[in-house]
Amino acid sequence: MDDFATALKNGTCGIGPITLFDTGGYRTRVGAQVNGFDARQHIPSHYSLKRMSRADRMEALALERCFTGAHPPVVTSTKGALGENFASGGLRSAAMALGIRSGRVPPTLGLTEPITPLAMVSADSREMPVGYGMVNACASGGTFVSLLLKKP
Repeated sequence: MDDFATALKNGTCGIGPITLFDTGGYRTRVGAQVNGFDARQHIPSHYSLKRMSRADRMEALALERCFTGAHPPVVTSTKGALGENFASGGLRSAAMALGIRSGRVPPTLGLTEPITPLAMVSADSREMPVGYGMVNACASGGTFVSLLLKKP
């Protein structure tokens, strides 16, 4: 991850031949990938990583690295309720907007073992003032966008 961050800062292109899986059945064989990422180097060994996608593991680590400090954010995900589909980014954004308006942060359905020390909402929704919300769209289809919403 540190090599990736350095390359990104230096403007190095990360596009090249895909090597993380067999591209034989696909027309495209070139893309962007994060090489050398091993979740075991960053996530304690007692967590079961088999149930998490590689993108989910990288996203959890990125959140932890970006938001550690005196006032870490409350973290939730609607992926457990909505799944991963072509419209899920829009649905997650709508859920975030509703959460900001209502002051209720929804729980992450199915989360029993958070892999980061951040304040994860897991069992029940949490009522709290919400001034900002961030939606990360990191999907297997190639979408990598973060949307920041602010309460008017």
